[in-house]
Amino acid sequence: ISELITIPGLINVDFADVKTIMRNTGSALMGIGTGTGEDRAAEAAKMAISSPLLELSIDGAQGILFSITGGPDLTMNEVSDAAKIITSSASENAKVIFGATIDESLTGSMRITVIATGFDDRRPANFGTNEEALPNNNFFGGNKYTPSSFLRKTQKDDEEEEKKFKQFTQKTIINPPIPSSTKEEVKVQTSKDDSDLEIPAFIRKKMGM
Repeated sequence: ISELITIPGLINVDFADVKTIMRNTGSALMGIGTGTGEDRAAEAAKMAISSPLLELSIDGAQGILFSITGGPDLTMNEVSDAAKIITSSASENAKVIFGATIDESLTGSMRITVIATGFDDRRPANFGTNEEALPNNNFFGGNKYTPSSFLRKTQKDDEEEEKKFKQFTQKTIINPPIPSSTKEEVKVQTSKDDSDLEIPAFIRKKMGM
């Protein structure tokens, strides 16, 4: 982006242009494409808007800023061809700003930088998720859970467990202490019952179990 606004060109792009495109527009993407030969304009434009590094599609963009850098042989027809490709998928009412710069070292080739903004809150199907890591239909009794619903279910289970624990502790406090003469007998009886494994360790210790 710094190159767009600091390097002088035939058609300059400044910070105000970048600010205009990016202000209050939500998600944004940036792509760079290069092309050589007779179809360099189309090649560079298509590469700039279809980079594998892009997380969003340019479809429906409300604002587009692109800068074309080429050698002394750069023509306005090539600029026009690139602009048509870049803006073809954008919103009909999109605001478009472009710049053009001459670089002597790019004779016979072209570089295009695109910044697109103002998308709906969209993501590609495989963006931000790992399908292998998500629960499938065979998990949890055949139900499919999203992370949020799974979290809600976990919290609900915790609340139920806490309620049961409070009921148990209240019952323990209300019941009279076990006489010392029968404590050993109780210990023998409960040690044969697996139910004491469900009682927290600090309570079993307090009860002499």
